[in-house]
Amino acid sequence: MSTRVGFRSHDLSLRAQISRLHDLISDARQLVMRTAMLAGDMQTVMVCSANAIRQSRYLAPLAIRGGADDAGALITALTSYKRICLDCCAAKAGMSPASVSGYLEELGKTVIVQDLATDACGACGTIGPTYSVL
Repeated sequence: MSTRVGFRSHDLSLRAQISRLHDLISDARQLVMRTAMLAGDMQTVMVCSANAIRQSRYLAPLAIRGGADDAGALITALTSYKRICLDCCAAKAGMSPASVSGYLEELGKTVIVQDLATDACGACGTIGPTYSVL
């Protein structure tokens, strides 16, 4: 009889383990289904987020336009001093000296740009070719 009791207790332990495994398998199936639902929800959220970003681009304020270009900066530099050399004019306008020369030629078609061969620059004081607007 003692073997029977020992067998029976082992049997209960085995039945308990099998029951526990069935519970774990059931929980795993529920977790897999929940994961699938959450993946679908996440995909929906990503689509809605992309739509919100796309729509917000239409609501964003437009970029400010109509500011002064390089020619405007050059005119400001020329009118700031009575006479200014090419290097100072380029530095004040934020341009290269080569591009300033091209703009001075174009500007000379509209206003009178006086080109003095040797005079003192009003910005740096060096003596050399200077420009002024009349």
